[in-house]
Amino acid sequence: MEAPKGTDCKTKCKNLLAMLRAMHLLHHTAHLQASGETSYQDHLLFERLYGGLVGEADGLAEKLVSLYGNDAVDATQTPSRATANIGFDIFL
Repeated sequence: MEAPKGTDCKTKCKNLLAMLRAMHLLHHTAHLQASGETSYQDHLLFERLYGGLVGEADGLAEKLVSLYGNDAVDATQTPSRATANIGFDIFL
């Protein structure tokens, strides 16, 4: 989803951080719920996916804090930012 015109870099980065955190949660949940004939392979796949997102989110969050302060990584805003960007609520 494309950001509205005039959206500043801080807002875009905060939205990206929210998406990375949401993707981490979704992949971690899929990792835990893997079942069926390919459960072991799926379990490993989702582990690689959610594990790789941790470093990406952490690096972006650290940059945001260094540029804009602690409020730039407010975890209470993550659900609403992620939901607004993907169009449905993953935090039900």
